Amino acid sequence: MKTTKDRILIFLEYLGMGQNAFEKKCGISNGYISNSRGSFGSRIISKISTAYPDLNVEWLMTGEGTMLKSESISEKDADFRLVPMYNLDARGGFGGNEEVDVAEYIVDYIPFKDAKQGDICVPIIGNSMAPTYCAGAIVLLHRVEQWADFLELGQVYMIVLKDGRRLIKELRASQEDRKSKYLCVSHNPTFDPVELPKDMISRVFLVRAVYAKTAM
Repeated sequence: MKTTKDRILIFLEYLGMGQNAFEKKCGISNGYISNSRGSFGSRIISKISTAYPDLNVEWLMTGEGTMLKSESISEKDADFRLVPMYNLDARGGFGGNEEVDVAEYIVDYIPFKDAKQGDICVPIIGNSMAPTYCAGAIVLLHRVEQWADFLELGQVYMIVLKDGRRLIKELRASQEDRKSKYLCVSHNPTFDPVELPKDMISRVFLVRAVYAKTAM
């Protein structure tokens, strides 16, 4: 017979989240889940419910009903996944990031349709990519592991530079040197294209979608 701890582990698997991150998000002590014998006290249940209001507490405690309050078991909703949103932002332009040395951590979970395992999301700052990606929007990102070997041009990416700066740009072939540079293009016509040396790049993420509450 499954315990509350077992169901928490099922929920964590659904979120794609580790126990430590979950405990931090809920404001409970590190190692609480691992050390639990199976049942959780009402104070802990309350903290979990506050952190995850869509989690069905009745299911968590008894196994009755569905895991999520909004879960209707309809095919329409089955393709949504909760994606971790990180504290870092993606800036539209090349302006300096004040917090380039801040450790990355999860601040929330955002529902995205057709999200993949390993996807993350971050908020946009700046309007150089408006009207496609405006300030305040949350974008879904998928890391491109072998970007240095092949990168599909004409797509929008979040580029993490080696000095910690992050920017959202449409990447095109460089007009100066196709082998060692990319051309970074803004969707806002008031911003000029910028040539970016490839050796300045640390990581690349494909921008897959923009979060919109109306999509739910």
